[in-house]
Amino acid sequence: MEAKIILSLSIPENSIRRTRHTRSGVDVTNRIARVNVMANDHDSSVLSVYFDKDGHELNDLFHESIQDAISHLEWEYDIDVGDSMI
Repeated sequence: MEAKIILSLSIPENSIRRTRHTRSGVDVTNRIARVNVMANDHDSSVLSVYFDKDGHELNDLFHESIQDAISHLEWEYDIDVGDSMI
């Protein structure tokens, strides 16, 4: 998948976290420090990729559109994405 980063968000340690994320059965929710929203150039697939503070990928989540990804992140972390678009 050739994907372009549409949005990159830093997630503060003390932020609200409304979605539980696991990797290999281990809860990694509180380790998430950055989320990149990626859009595929060849089709309409959109992916949110969650990273820890060291840049290791922890989880991902598919969305139907960029707006769905943004809406989910705004709800999940109680934030306004606003000017965070790349």
